[in-house]
Formats: sequence, C-alpha cells, structure tokens
Amino acid sequence: MTRVFFSDLETHSPSGRFTLTARSPHNGAILRRGGRKASWWWGRRTAFQNEFRFQLLEHIPGSAEPRLVWERWQKWNESSPHQLFVSDTGWSILRTHGPQLIAVSPSGRDVLRVDILGPREGKVGRNAWQADHATYTTAGLFWSKHAWPYFFRDAETDFFIWRTHRGQRLVLDLTHAAILPEADVRAREWDAAEQRDASALLAMLTEQLQEVQALLSKSSTAPQKEVPSELRKHLDRVVGAVVLVGAHRIHACLPLLQQWESVEDWSSVSRSSVFREASLEEQAFRPIVQQSLRRLGVQPRGFAAYSFLDAKHERYAIPECLPDRRERAATLEKTMSAWEVLQRVGAPDLIHHGTELSDDVERAFEHWEYDFQADGQWTTLQLRWELNSRPPFIAELQERPSSWLQSNAREQALLER
Repeated sequence: MTRVFFSDLETHSPSGRFTLTARSPHNGAILRRGGRKASWWWGRRTAFQNEFRFQLLEHIPGSAEPRLVWERWQKWNESSPHQLFVSDTGWSILRTHGPQLIAVSPSGRDVLRVDILGPREGKVGRNAWQADHATYTTAGLFWSKHAWPYFFRDAETDFFIWRTHRGQRLVLDLTHAAILPEADVRAREWDAAEQRDASALLAMLTEQLQEVQALLSKSSTAPQKEVPSELRKHLDRVVGAVVLVGAHRIHACLPLLQQWESVEDWSSVSRSSVFREASLEEQAFRPIVQQSLRRLGVQPRGFAAYSFLDAKHERYAIPECLPDRRERAATLEKTMSAWEVLQRVGAPDLIHHGTELSDDVERAFEHWEYDFQADGQWTTLQLRWELNSRPPFIAELQERPSSWLQSNAREQALLER
C-alpha cells in the first residue's frame, strides 16, 4: 500500500475573521480525544495520521484570544483531511482523502457530505458527484489538482464551487444542503467571480515576483530569507489562476502573464527518449503560462519549457527566445538528430508520447510540438520521432493549424502529465 501523509492544517477566511484548523495527535501537537497521550507505537506517525480535531475560531476585534466557535473530531467513517476552506460567514469545507467534501455550517453541524467519483464509476448517487478527470493510484483517487475552489454568496444563499482545471464545476448550495446542476442560471455570475478573484491573486503575486522566484529557485548563491507560509498558500493556487486567465480570456492580465513567463520552477526529471545522452527536465509554471498567452492571442517570448541535462546534471546550452524561430523551423530536415533540432529551433513547447499498432507490432513515438503565430493565425509544427529504431529518427515533420484552438487538449496534456 502506498503511504499517504496527512499534515496538520490551518486556513483563514478572506477577511481574517475566522481560522479553521485540523490537528492530529499523531502529528504530536495535541492530545487524543479524552485527554490521553498518543502511545509511542500509535503515536507520532510518518503516514496515515488520523483522529483529527477540527476547530473553528473567530477573531473578535479588541479580544486578545480568538473565540472557539465549534469543535468536531474526525468520525470513524471519514478519511483524514487534505485541505480546508472557510468563508467570512463561517461556512467550512473539509476535503478528505475519501475523496469527499464535507460541508459544516457556521454552528458546527455537518450539512452535506459529497462523495467524489472518478469517470470510471457507474451510477452516481444522490450525494455524489462525478469528475470528468481523475487519476487512479494505489494511494487513492486524485481529482483536485490545479482546481479553483471558492465560496460565493447570492442574497441569503451561500455556495461553495469547485472548478476543475478542465472547467467542470461542482456546485454546493450550502444554505439548502444540495448539489446543484452545473448549468445554473448563475453560471455567468460564477464566471465573473472567477475572473475577479484570479486576476486579484495574479496581481498580488506579481508584485511579489522576486520573492516567488526565490521560493521556487532550486539553487541560490545567497541565503534565502524565510518565505511567509501565506505566500506558499497563495502560490499553490497560481496555476489555477493562470488557467482561468486563458479560459476566460482575461486580457487585462496580459502584462502580468508576460512577467510570469520568465519564472523558473523545474518540476521533474526523466530520461529523454529522443536525446538519449540527456535527461529531460520540465518546467512547472511556464508551459501553462505560455499556453494562456496564446489563448489571449499573444506569441510567448519563448523561454524554454524543457531543458536537457548531461550526466553531471548540468544543462546543455540550447537557444531560447528566438525571434526567427519559424524561419529556422522551415530549414529542419528529417535526417537531423535531436541535438541538431534543439540547436536550430530550441526546446519544444510540448513533448508527449504515443503508441500505435502496425503489423502486430507496437510502435512508440515521441512528439515535439512548436507553436507559431503569423498574420493572426496559429500553426503547430509537429516532429514525430520513431522510438523503435536506434537512434530515433524523425518519421514525420508537418506544420498544420493548431488543434488546441478547438479544444483544451493542450492544457490537459500540460496539467495532467
């Protein structure tokens, strides 16, 4: 069984009026229910922490200590929490490993418990919701990555909305304890709320871009100052904000996005299937920032979305930000090696893999995609590398209208890798 880790959690309402906490005795900060200490064997765990105590605290002006509004303990039939949310009206949402969303009223009463189902599941029950995309693993079902969750209030009704990176919405009517259909008459109001809040978050973080880059930097010659935990929490939401800028075509955020393209955050390293002397390193933020720029009709400057590392984990010198990249691409030939392609046009905008069955033989391919804009039109050059041969060679070299104009397949490829 894959180990799953559950840390103590704390979050604040937007105005700071409320604080919602979740703490487990197995993390060492509190006693077990009833006042007993956690024993050594079942005490401080490095994984599978449970027996969480949830508390809602209200900060009253002029009072030195916050007021305890309510307290609840993790129930025997619910999983441990991954994430907490609290509104300025005192509504609380617990996202558990189940996966479930549990809605708790301002008085501390559980009013709604929603089971999250993956796309492979069958019949969806009354208090269940089916995600269009989820990842099935030995550690459970994962469905929440790069989402945009938020509270929304309309007249006397409170809502909690979970927008996935694919655009699907889970809508909870908290006041009436109901799951609403996604195609609600208030959808335009939700669009506006998402645009407003995503723009505000991106503007705030752009003002702190130097601190953001220091936090993300993997190596620094100067000692880094301690980064406030609130900055880390906001940064965890930035990819969702960037996705919304592209999805909602928020042109006012264009100057902000252009600043984010240069931010470096290398997320993973794997062996390169095509350039076999090298390892492939992927950027985390940059590819989705560049894709949202394209959604706004703007050609990115061309900072590398990928780098290639030698045996000493040093980056190969590969050109980037090439103003004549399309002209250079016109000179590519199928006989070129991966190194020659990289030196001519730089790193691809997207690398993805595929297979096909030919004469009862499964053939593997790696696709390199380069996007270009000319006369207001977007095209994509795709290099299809044949991996079954030694060394790999370019089996197809073709430029065609960009397929991502008609779908969000590019965002899915970037966010679900």
